[in-house]
Amino acid sequence: MTNLKLPHRRHFLHLAAGAAALPAIPSEAAAQALPAGAREVPARILPVPDTVSPQMQALIGRPLNPRYNIAPETTAEWKARVDEAARAVIAGLPRLREALGVACQAREAARSP
Repeated sequence: MTNLKLPHRRHFLHLAAGAAALPAIPSEAAAQALPAGAREVPARILPVPDTVSPQMQALIGRPLNPRYNIAPETTAEWKARVDEAARAVIAGLPRLREALGVACQAREAARSP
């Protein structure tokens, strides 16, 4: 039995989070009709690792966004997608500030002449 070197936990978490955000890219083989006598094998179900925090388990195990592989085609569609993501982040900030025990205040910086 070979002893495989596992990636550092932080590296693994970055890979897992990045992979969850990547769109699926269909291969040429998948786009072609199956040859006679071939069998299509369904996708595997991958378990959520129990070696990560419950928060990361929730992130890894959440369902994919149904629009994950639909790329906006116009500038307006891209801006709408960015605005939607920004609204989601902004909506979560009060809870995050409370959890971290911090307060934020708006300040105006002096402009240089």
